[in-house]
Amino acid sequence: RWVLLPMELASGTLREWLSVHGGKAKHLEQGLALLRQAVAGLEVLHAVGLVHRDVKPENLLLVADESLSETNDLRVKVADFGLASGLEKLASSRPELVGDGIGTPAYMAPEQVLAAHWKDVTPAADAYAIGTILFELLDGELPYSGTAEQVREKKRDRRLAPRTPPGPQHLTELSLALLRADGKERRVLREVGPRLVAITESEQAAWECALRGDSEAAYVEFL
Repeated sequence: RWVLLPMELASGTLREWLSVHGGKAKHLEQGLALLRQAVAGLEVLHAVGLVHRDVKPENLLLVADESLSETNDLRVKVADFGLASGLEKLASSRPELVGDGIGTPAYMAPEQVLAAHWKDVTPAADAYAIGTILFELLDGELPYSGTAEQVREKKRDRRLAPRTPPGPQHLTELSLALLRADGKERRVLREVGPRLVAITESEQAAWECALRGDSEAAYVEFL
């Protein structure tokens, strides 16, 4: 009883992209564009009452699309909804447990590790995963080192103190805000997408003002 789904041929995953470009400032703009697409896809999922629960670079497929801009000709496809749909069905048979943290430890929110019921894992868990991917984009590495079980233990015990990644301040602050241990303190994804830009509107306005002044004093003021 196979069900066959015709799909575009993905040219790779965000994991492959990050392994080459993560932590490199010159590729930040494209990385942010890809992450904005992922966030938009997850927003649609959340709007219909689903939580992905396993957002990670391996599950963000990249499909070549020439209709996009020259700086980013890749379209993101959010894939692998096994935990989104599977746990919904589990609720009718085993509603009390989701196991010892179903998901991928490096990207799981602390409450996802501790959850006793599938309903305890809310869209805030997907926001945590996006914060982790943003950290990788800025730093080139994950917020926490160690084995999968060591990372799981840190999150179970709430021993979470990620270092500040390099990069524009508004992005480093956003990443750390999404990585907060308490899901209620994280930004919701609809607030995240517009902030995933290399420079803010105020910084752009200040830069344009400096260009108009075209003097040492104007550039010092911008800095």
